[in-house]
Amino acid sequence: SSNDEYTIGERLGNGGFGQVYKYHNELLDLDFAIKVLDPLFSSEKDQANSEKRFFREAKMLFTLCHPNIVRIYDVGRLEGKPFIKMELVEGCDMNGLLKKHGNLTFENSLLPIIELLKGLEYAHHKGIIHRDLKPSNYMYSETCGYKIIDFGISAFTESEGYTKLTKTGEQIAGGLYTDPQLMENPTLRDCRSDIYSVGVMLNVLTTGKHIKEELNGGKLKGIIKKCTNISPDNRYSNVKELKKALETEQ
Repeated sequence: SSNDEYTIGERLGNGGFGQVYKYHNELLDLDFAIKVLDPLFSSEKDQANSEKRFFREAKMLFTLCHPNIVRIYDVGRLEGKPFIKMELVEGCDMNGLLKKHGNLTFENSLLPIIELLKGLEYAHHKGIIHRDLKPSNYMYSETCGYKIIDFGISAFTESEGYTKLTKTGEQIAGGLYTDPQLMENPTLRDCRSDIYSVGVMLNVLTTGKHIKEELNGGKLKGIIKKCTNISPDNRYSNVKELKKALETEQ
């Protein structure tokens, strides 16, 4: 296929699973983001299984059409590597937001968190759990508001005998935002895993600290504690319930 219809532009970032580039479509005169996946697999069989799972998951992601979730436009292979073409969100992630504004007050943290919960509620309704929510996966852009990115990419790391390592040897699972239940059972699909991650994000946005260090005082303390309870049964049972709790605290 001819390449004169698009240009692969600057590299936007380096996710654990590959590279993200700016992608300019000359015919539409529009920019997109293209993520070329380049994971490390222990065997060809593993790779084939993971790719199957990845494309199956990509199919589900196509059904996600919500203002708070990055749009996926196409998947395919580029030089043999699977890619996803998606909406380009130019702005900053939540880490950038914290750098710019310092810790947010409860009131100011509500806007990004409620927008995040709207996107999650929509995805959960469709049976899709993110499972890797963290500040770098949630962006703010002046033109398109708050957007959850990297939905479903976790499919790539799930093949059974596969150690969860990226090319750099960085641990994928088991960040500070990950539900401890997921660490024990990586195939778990439970909306309360996302609720756990939201709790940690809420704490980081308001205190700059992770749960392991300290809990915010005041109104949020109880909410964060409930979100991040080690037992999923003691957390909010769904996003709607958490949203309600936050809105009644205002």
